[in-house]
Amino acid sequence: MTNQVLIIKLGALGDVVMATALIKGIMDKHKSSTCTLLTTDKYREVFINWDNLLIKTFPRHGLIHNARTLNWIRQQKFTHLYDLQGSNRTRIMSRFSNIPVRVGNLQHPAYTHSPKEPWLGKIHIFSRMIEVCNSSGVDIQYKLPYFPQNIAEIKKIEDWLEKTMLTGRDIVLLHAGVSPKRPEKQWPYFPELATYLIKRNIVPVWIGGEPDRELNLMLSSVAGIDATGEFSASELSQLSNFAKFAVTNDSGPMHILSSGNIPIFGIFGPSDWVRNHALGQEKYVVTLNKLSNSAPKGTNLSELTPSHVIKFIEKTLC
Repeated sequence: MTNQVLIIKLGALGDVVMATALIKGIMDKHKSSTCTLLTTDKYREVFINWDNLLIKTFPRHGLIHNARTLNWIRQQKFTHLYDLQGSNRTRIMSRFSNIPVRVGNLQHPAYTHSPKEPWLGKIHIFSRMIEVCNSSGVDIQYKLPYFPQNIAEIKKIEDWLEKTMLTGRDIVLLHAGVSPKRPEKQWPYFPELATYLIKRNIVPVWIGGEPDRELNLMLSSVAGIDATGEFSASELSQLSNFAKFAVTNDSGPMHILSSGNIPIFGIFGPSDWVRNHALGQEKYVVTLNKLSNSAPKGTNLSELTPSHVIKFIEKTLC
């Protein structure tokens, strides 16, 4: 009988993007199986170019939705479950799923496979999730966000660059937005950075979605091109290959851009960069905790001046 594999990853955006490498590894392990991803609807676009991956979405909130989702899981006759979310809700889903092989982050009755070492939250979450996958024999070879290339997406990007007269020019991708729930993660000096770039004949391109529209409109009036809402997550991953580098807050787009081959200067203040930096981008993390031995953890981002950031970028890129 062909295995039926269920992978659970509900959010948030940056975590879903990092999980793409894990999902790829799981699918490589189960090449002859049917693989289904359980996620939320707004993250469906991350997987738009994936072959052989079924997508099931459901609303994240509400007991009725959770009960219906658990009932759906029990009806599907899955043979393997990989809980890449690790929340109380997904542990309950796993525990009562009736799936024989259940893989998760904790040694818990919900799971048949989990790492021997307890999760203490002291390493990068991606490293821990590799341990989770390894506990069931899944070897994670690809360790960057995985976005399959799409020729039509690349053509769209090339057309957009031509329309905005950016073809052949040096561009830098900037994401100045943050989650409305975490305003303290927003670096306040992006206008000064954009002015610095323009003086060096480098065009700032402001990226992001609808929540960033008003902010990006203001920032692009200072300098650069407003690309709000122009690109899906998958397209944004391809756009990174047309830029020199990117500068972002600790945000979902930071993780998307790290799928490319450019430096991503992720700006961190109150959050723990060691646990949350973009994959493969540890060298480019910008924080006073790295720049100054005397800086306390949880630094207010207003203390990270434009001079700090610009000098770090220049030194790192030389």
